[in-house]
Amino acid sequence: MFKRKGGLVARRFLALLMALGSALAMPAPALADKALADGASPNGALPDAADPYLLLRGVSTVQPIRDWLAPVKPTAVQPYPANGAVVKQTPPVFRWPYQDKILNWEFQLRLDAGRGLRHTVTNNWLFLDRTLPPGRHAWRLRGWPMGANATVWSEWRQFTVPRNAHAFVIPDFTDLFETAQNRDRPRHLPQGGAGKRLFAAIRSGERRRAFELFRHNVDREFLKRPMSAEPVQATFQVANNYEKQRLGLNIAKTVYRDAGAARAAAYVWIVTEEKRYLDAAMDRVRNLAAWDPKGSTGRRSQGSISREIALTLAIVLDLTYEQWSDGERALIETAITIRVRNLFNHYILADRLSLAEMPYNSHGFRHAGAIAAIASLLAGSIPDARHWFLTTFPVYLAMNNPWGGDDGGFANGLNYAGWNLMAQLRQGDILEHATGLALRHTARLREAGQYLRFFAPPGTPDNLFGDGHERDVKRLWRQLANAYARRLPRPYYRRYASDWGAATATPDNIFAALPRDAIMPDGGEAVPSPHAAHFPSIGWTAMHSDLTDPNRTSVYFLASPYGSLNHSHAAQNSFVIHSRGRRLAISSGYYDFFGSDHHKQWTQQSKSKNTITYDGGRGQPSHTKSAAGDTVGFAHGANLDFVVGDAARAYGNGVMTARRTLAFLRPNTILVYDQLRADQARRWEWNIHAVDEILDFGPNAMAIKNGPVSLCVEMLAAPAMEFSVNNQFPAPPDGQTDRYPAQWHGVFTTREKKTKAEFLALLSVDCATPPIGKVSASKDGGFSLAIEGKTYSINATGAVRH
Repeated sequence: MFKRKGGLVARRFLALLMALGSALAMPAPALADKALADGASPNGALPDAADPYLLLRGVSTVQPIRDWLAPVKPTAVQPYPANGAVVKQTPPVFRWPYQDKILNWEFQLRLDAGRGLRHTVTNNWLFLDRTLPPGRHAWRLRGWPMGANATVWSEWRQFTVPRNAHAFVIPDFTDLFETAQNRDRPRHLPQGGAGKRLFAAIRSGERRRAFELFRHNVDREFLKRPMSAEPVQATFQVANNYEKQRLGLNIAKTVYRDAGAARAAAYVWIVTEEKRYLDAAMDRVRNLAAWDPKGSTGRRSQGSISREIALTLAIVLDLTYEQWSDGERALIETAITIRVRNLFNHYILADRLSLAEMPYNSHGFRHAGAIAAIASLLAGSIPDARHWFLTTFPVYLAMNNPWGGDDGGFANGLNYAGWNLMAQLRQGDILEHATGLALRHTARLREAGQYLRFFAPPGTPDNLFGDGHERDVKRLWRQLANAYARRLPRPYYRRYASDWGAATATPDNIFAALPRDAIMPDGGEAVPSPHAAHFPSIGWTAMHSDLTDPNRTSVYFLASPYGSLNHSHAAQNSFVIHSRGRRLAISSGYYDFFGSDHHKQWTQQSKSKNTITYDGGRGQPSHTKSAAGDTVGFAHGANLDFVVGDAARAYGNGVMTARRTLAFLRPNTILVYDQLRADQARRWEWNIHAVDEILDFGPNAMAIKNGPVSLCVEMLAAPAMEFSVNNQFPAPPDGQTDRYPAQWHGVFTTREKKTKAEFLALLSVDCATPPIGKVSASKDGGFSLAIEGKTYSINATGAVRH
């Protein structure tokens, strides 16, 4: 039964702050001015085809199909388009789980108009050679095993192509390779008229200032620094995991520094033709090419480092190709061949790690993009290049993006999203200029900028969810914002870049095609932006007081179908709150390194998140896609947003109900409602974490302060409970790899074990708690309450009305 629990927390907190000499601005929260139907989206049941965002979709109620084609392993390739999917690209790339006993697949497509297509393929994907018209279509297939009759047909999987789906037909891969092979050098930069305009802009036009700054940095940072010696010890020669990780970090710093210097000098030379830059680039390439490709910088020691060296050698060779003797060029090409062959055999051909079979491999996916890019640069020069390209590029495009869908989402953590997107844009530039295929126009890359706009708006102080969530990477977000404005110069991407400010002068932005040469086939008209968005493919939701205001309050929520796989954490139904560029309710713990004691015992665990645990910190399992959440409701209005997550599947272990509603009353008030039920009595725990001391105001209230910003939390209704707070970790982070300040952890715990529990919490940014009226429980679940004289109700499904 619900009981109102006090109401003095805001006054007590403000009094305390005044005693400490603090002053807080306390704007009254605006309230929603219209009702939103249960679980409905303002845009209706299906995406509005005229909406360029395709973000404000209602949460799909279409059930997945469970036939023989559905993968047994959650980490296998998922059938795509899934039943009920709305695609943003036409034709979509069809893909399905790999099955080693199937020799051929018979594919059938049924179009909305009644016509159909049939294809026979040997791979577990299909690229159509034509666009599909708008409408509701369906596909199915059957397999032909060796020496046996065909399987039964799979069920029909229906999908929708909206009217504004972007046309992206992938040409024949042999033609793409031959285009690259016949391309003049440097292949990875714009050529023809676009190239002439670019170099004119760099030498004497709009990009001259950025180039001169870049050149100055090269002179100061790179040319005066001596080249590094090859690291002596490989990571596989070290038994202790902590020492192995530290060694890997040191190797990475050495390689990224020297590889970056080689590329930078070559880019300055291609513009200025000054010999000192050419000499610097060639010397560093000779140095890197001489390092043992199976030693400290090889694939076995650290695959990403071997990839970095191979890609750097290929880029610099492309820029300086005619400056080398035949003998030296052959030595460099041999070094590249050995490194790429090791990556290709391990990540593309090997069954255990093949992207076609198990695509959820963050390293393998980046390796695949680099291999395709390198092959395009060395087409006609290295015999293996054709095999690499024709094998790798199709699977790279077919499985792109395994961490999300056409909405641009990236489920493997915001930190990794940034680095992966930067790599994809760089690799995409190479492949576009070498082959003519512009990957920036794939649905994934086109819409990933929207994901950045909502989850990394200007001033974002951390990475929200996943490994590295605590890191402040504003420089990276600024680089990506500017990269998107140059490559996809739509009004909202230009505004995003403008709000972040000018990026550091790097080749990524200096040598990108000029905006007038970055062709936008569908225009790019200005459209008012919403302040909230749900990304269905990854189950992430962002709700902002005002997306364009640097002093915004931002509320983020996660209920993801990717569970705690890879760099994700056991964080279903968790939230993060920022305000005025400050971290308030945080995802706690540090990413000192993957698999450290601190990482395993705290950072990846549910108890380190703002979510529910029970019986002393028990929560959702880590390292599994099966521990997934579901977003079952989302609505966005002028002054009220809400999202509903269901995490019962993630908890398992007898937890039958774990439903959470977050309602955001703009600009600064949040309601959190939890419904919990288990097959045995539990002591339920409501967790919240902060970077600074949590102030304890008794069993039902607490507050967080971070500089001039604060957050008050009051339990309006809950079982009898107690509150505890500490700033300890069960295992400390590795202090030798970085500095890790203490964090604070607050837990509301039920005093008695219960099979059922409901929590209703009021969170007020700047402790501007509005007047709260009577809280009434509903017989069937949910509650109603009055806030500033207006009645709000949350029903048993979690949907919010007022």
